[in-house]
Amino acid sequence: MSKQTIRVLVVDDDFLQIMSVKNSFSNYAQDLNDSCDIFIDTANDVDRALCLINESVNKYDFIITDIEMPRKNGFDLICFLKDINYPAKIIANSCESRYKDKCMDLGCYYFMDKFDNFENLFNIICSVFV
Repeated sequence: MSKQTIRVLVVDDDFLQIMSVKNSFSNYAQDLNDSCDIFIDTANDVDRALCLINESVNKYDFIITDIEMPRKNGFDLICFLKDINYPAKIIANSCESRYKDKCMDLGCYYFMDKFDNFENLFNIICSVFV
């Protein structure tokens, strides 16, 4: 049986938040080592994320985006992805739960409070593939 490849793009202006997500994936991915490979790209703003999306030969399976970022915000990214019918499942990530309804209305797959345990995020992503 061949391994499943999961491609994730994490978009956040907070370097520590990006590292927390990456570390959580590293810790939990060991359990799935035989069944899938997880590749994570990161961007510290929406413009960089759009460059990665446009340059990527392989589409991302998941895009995890912060909502509150300088210049363009996560809503800008979500709307752009929706407008071009980008196939990734979008996970919005914010410490402001008041954004949840708007994110879900825009078509996000999941809304995660930044204070949630990242194990939940990993389980959500893996449940789609494993």
